[in-house]
Amino acid sequence: MTREAFRVRPLDRDAWPDFAALIERHQDVVGGCWCMPSGEKGGEHASLVYDGSRCVGWCRFGPTAEPPAVGRWRVICFFVDRAHRHRGVASAALDGALDEIARLGGGTVESYPEDTEVALFERHGFERTRRIGGHHWVVTRTVPG
Repeated sequence: MTREAFRVRPLDRDAWPDFAALIERHQDVVGGCWCMPSGEKGGEHASLVYDGSRCVGWCRFGPTAEPPAVGRWRVICFFVDRAHRHRGVASAALDGALDEIARLGGGTVESYPEDTEVALFERHGFERTRRIGGHHWVVTRTVPG
């Protein structure tokens, strides 16, 4: 399935019920994901991916607020509905996050994927900056505003 088959939009108040429905379908996500948007703080940054009217994934991102950040933005995590894995949802979510970062002014974006996830980022223009730990990389990309 290609990105054209998905619709991507930012997480906002209007989309919150769709995001909540995705979480409810995957009750184990709440206990296993420390970076999941809370909906309480405001200023959450996430791109939601839809297959038709159903939210099937997200990519969480946000500004870098503390050192040792390299860039202005971080791509923090992804989640994909079980029934939609290996169909391009993570790629569509990352595209949506990068589009939203551009809309918000752009800048350097960084992330810390495992070895098995680096190719996803490289397909979206990220470059390996340095290895961290045994199985992760710092990857960066500049997004024009």
